[in-house]
Amino acid sequence: MEFGARPAVAEWKLRRSSLECRLSQPIPYFGEAVFLQRAGESPRFQLNTSQRLLSGDASLTLESPPWREPASPIPLASVPVRVGSTPVTLTETVTERLLEGLLDGLVPVFDRLPSMSRNGHNRVSLAPVNFRTAYGDYRDCLGGLLSSSFAQAARTRIGYDGGGYEIDDAGRARLDVLLQHLSLTKDVKAIYIDGYSDDTGRRPQNLELSKQRAQGVVDYLVDKGTDPKLITMRYFGSRYPVARGRSAAARAENRRVTVRVERR
Repeated sequence: MEFGARPAVAEWKLRRSSLECRLSQPIPYFGEAVFLQRAGESPRFQLNTSQRLLSGDASLTLESPPWREPASPIPLASVPVRVGSTPVTLTETVTERLLEGLLDGLVPVFDRLPSMSRNGHNRVSLAPVNFRTAYGDYRDCLGGLLSSSFAQAARTRIGYDGGGYEIDDAGRARLDVLLQHLSLTKDVKAIYIDGYSDDTGRRPQNLELSKQRAQGVVDYLVDKGTDPKLITMRYFGSRYPVARGRSAAARAENRRVTVRVERR
């Protein structure tokens, strides 16, 4: 069976946010083709379908559209096919080659997708109509993505120089990314903020320093609108080092505040 949107009605749809950019083309009676990039992740392409496909391998080629001079298909890759609603996901490298083909006005074709059809396979083609304009909007969306995913931001580490407790520019930048995620997330259950020091001072001094560091991060988040009821602050001095030894590099690793966010 062969699936594909007719050029006269084919369209590319963009769904955008600061967390995800999604450029898709509906494929009648099959599903959709999707270029997808989420904050902090690599770009990818996937085929979503309601058809029942089987596991195996398919071929991906670029073909000339009907309105061009006929030319030999350009083979791109052998594509693994899985059972499920997203049977095809391309690697970043193949995704880039697929994009280049569409921008050149060529027709990507997924052929010999293993299926339950009478001849044992399906063929799916994408229409390049209006892709260049849609891709320009998609690129604009990519420029507005946050620099990390929620999972990455939910495990934030702030480092410190020497015996200080002030948050530096790099630390504030990390916390600002976390704050953006928190503003977009409605199911945060708890935020744990833990302060630590290295082992260069006396234990009471180290404990107090780790408390000041943790309190500084708490104050920064609360001042920016975070609900203080969600926050649990702890401090441990030089206990629980992440790097052993007394080298400058080890001590720099141990001077830190960690932020951990849990969702419901």
